[in-house]
Formats: sequence, C-alpha cells, structure tokens
Amino acid sequence: FFLYFYFFFFKQKTAYEISACLVGSEMCIRDRYMGNIKLNSKQLFQQQMQNIKNLKVLIGVSTGAIKANLKRLDSSVQNVLATKPFVDFKPIYEYTSQEISSIPNKDSYDVVVTGDTSDVEVILKEFRNVKWVHNLYAGCESILKSPTLKDNKEITLTRAKNVSNIPLAEFSVGSSLFFLRNFTFFEKLKRNRQWHARVPLPFLNRKTVAVFGYGAIGQEVGRQFKQGFQTRVIAVDRNTDKLPPYADEVTTMANIKQVAAQSDIIVNVLPSTPATQKVFNKEIFDACKKGAVFVNIGRGMTVNEDDLMEALISDKLLGAGLDVTDNEPINSTSKWYDEKLQDKILLTLHSQDEQSEGFEFRAKIFEENVMRFAKGEELINVVDKVSGLSLIHI
Repeated sequence: FFLYFYFFFFKQKTAYEISACLVGSEMCIRDRYMGNIKLNSKQLFQQQMQNIKNLKVLIGVSTGAIKANLKRLDSSVQNVLATKPFVDFKPIYEYTSQEISSIPNKDSYDVVVTGDTSDVEVILKEFRNVKWVHNLYAGCESILKSPTLKDNKEITLTRAKNVSNIPLAEFSVGSSLFFLRNFTFFEKLKRNRQWHARVPLPFLNRKTVAVFGYGAIGQEVGRQFKQGFQTRVIAVDRNTDKLPPYADEVTTMANIKQVAAQSDIIVNVLPSTPATQKVFNKEIFDACKKGAVFVNIGRGMTVNEDDLMEALISDKLLGAGLDVTDNEPINSTSKWYDEKLQDKILLTLHSQDEQSEGFEFRAKIFEENVMRFAKGEELINVVDKVSGLSLIHI
C-alpha cells in the first residue's frame, strides 16, 4: 500500500506523459485523458510503448534578434523533452554553421524546433530526413522563405497557436482606452505640473469595433470588447457560414470599406499573405470615421504605413496602437519617431505577445505534438505552406 501511495501520488509526470508503477501483479497507468486504468499485465504497457518510436530532435535554429528569445524558450522545451525517454535532443541555437555541419549522423534526425526564421533552410539542406518542423511562434512569414521547407511535401510544418490571444486582446482594449480617454494629454499636464479644466472624453462603452481576422486571437479581442464594454463587434473573416462567438455581425474582406466607415475601433489581426499586403491603405483610411482608432496586432506588411501616417497627422484617425510595423526592428531614423506623430501613436515594438507564462505554454503545445508524432498520429496546428495559415483548427 505504501509503495502504491508513493508512486501514484508523488511520482506522476507532466501532462500527456504516461507514467507507470507496479503494484503487486497489476500495472497502473495514469494519463491526462484516460484517468487511472488498471491493467492485468505489464505486457500491455510494453505493447503501448512499442507503438512509440524513438525521435531525434534539433532545438533552436536561429540567428539574429530571435536568438535571445529562443535561448529562453530552449530551457522550457528541454524540460519537456527530458521527460520523454524516447527523445534524444540536441540544442544548437549557439552553434556556428561549421559546428552544425560537423554534427554526426545527420540522417537520423526527425524533428527541428525553431522560431519564425528562414535560417531553417541551412538545417534542412544538411539534415535530409527531417519530417517535421515546429515553429515556436505563431507567425510563419520568415520560416516559409525556406525553399526546402515550402517545397518538400514530406516535411510537415506546425506552429504555436492560442498562446498570445489574451495579451494581444488586452493590448487592443488598452490602446483604445489610451486614445479615447486621452492619456497622452493628461500625462503632459502631469509632467508640466499643470491643472486643466475638465474636457469631454468619449466612452469606449457601446462603440462599434471591427476585428479583421477573426481566428482565435480575433475572437478573444471580440470577447474582451463585448463582455467588458458592451461594444458592437463586426467580425471580418474568410468563414461567414455562421455568426462566430461574441460577434454581432460577420462579413468578408470584400466589404472592408463599408466596415471601416461604421467602426469606431479597427483591430487588425490579419496575417501576412499575398492577399493581405497593404490592404489598409489610403482608400480605407479615407473611408474611416473621423476620430476612429486603429490597432495593429496582426502584421505590419498588411498596412501602407505612409497612408496610415497621413491619416494620423491629418487627424482623420484619433490614434494608432501599433505592436507591429512593416520593418522590424525599426531604426532610430524611422518616420515613426517623427515629432508630429508622437501624440498619435502607441508603439510597443512587437512585445505584447510575451507573457510570464508564455514559454511554458509554447513548450506544452510542442509537447502534445511530440506525443502525436511519436505515435504516428495526426499533428495539430499544421500550417498550409502556401497560404501560411492553419490547416487544422483545434
């Protein structure tokens, strides 16, 4: 009884991992989904493990700005893989090209874990038997610049998903309040030690919010605006078969001008695809309500930034909350630092998708797919390598 209690309650492993303990002549298996099941023979457990193949994994393919984040993610991924006795993994985020070339038995590696970087091309040219590449980020614009990854039908690409929904939605709400409640004006008064008579300020409550790109992040944006501020939410999405959660109306990009004309807040969650390049341009900004707020948590390439700047400087738009820009990182001479724009923009340098729990969450998403891949099951969050969008929504 003591051995049963000790192993069962104190030796349980992380989610999805199967852990076993012998109790007399019986085998106990604990699984996140199965609960506790007693098997009459340990042979059944051995048969289960025989269905899981051994894997060899490369972690952390990257250079440049993304390397620092991958270095932090690396420890979370290693912690996950360390609980999998069937996985042999090699962290290579610090490796030079020469060191990568010198790795022995290249044909034995099955999986590459990386960020959204085209540097994966160097790996795939040398490690020719890789069958799965996992992107620890949601965006796939850079990684799909790898010709080998994009053209090789034998390689499946997956990505992290649903990691940044809440923080990006919070940024959207926060940006809207920042401009509607004129926080910049009051911050200036504080710094100048001035008192000012009361000024009329618009509510966010019951405004009309358009969300362009109504996937998982877009729905969380809709939820926070709808439940927190009773707004009217217009969802703009590819799928208009039924009304999605938290939306009052759903339409397609074909109606972008009409949607812009009736919206007080425009939240862009669009990915970067050939069809979305510079879709927010002068024509759309001219159609906007005067005093509307524009928020971009999608991709910078979807916006004509010169046209957006013009709309801000002319006071057509009240302000813009920008977590993303077309060219990143922006340099010190960027037009975004122009003095005429400083009261009109909230610029957060592509940081709002990070959160203290984010690394562990991203690692957990990868962990589930490791188990699926090892068992020969269908992976989740698979990316269509042509469009850059998810094929499977789970």
